[in-house]
Amino acid sequence: MKAIGHRQTEHMLCDIIRAPLAAGAEVFGGTLAVWDVEKGGCVAASNRRHTIFVGVAVATMQATGRFMPADVPKIAAVRRGQFLFDMAHPITNKDLFRRVYAVDDQTVATNDFGSEGPWVGNVVGIEDKGVWIEIDFAAREGRRD
Repeated sequence: MKAIGHRQTEHMLCDIIRAPLAAGAEVFGGTLAVWDVEKGGCVAASNRRHTIFVGVAVATMQATGRFMPADVPKIAAVRRGQFLFDMAHPITNKDLFRRVYAVDDQTVATNDFGSEGPWVGNVVGIEDKGVWIEIDFAAREGRRD
């Protein structure tokens, strides 16, 4: 039925998302985390297909049980927002607002660099020490247009 006035809609603040780790996975805090479709869990980003970007890891998590009891579910907490990452190649002002893709868990590249990794986000700033990437839900929807 069509609304006839203001509606109080329930919502969640989603700057942090939780996802199960893949068996044997280790994801370091502050690095790019992806969903491995074949393993059915979060792993550290790499330059490979069949992964979907999920966010930047809030803390280091290991699915090996080294720091947590084996019976405790291993969950990765990932964050969205704007983050500074390494560049695999020089990114210039002509690359502003273009998409970048994961090369590894701390490096990104534009698609013309040949990365097979998942889409991470869009360039929103460039500094000598790296590139600012805006990460949001859109980047989690798929690898390419």
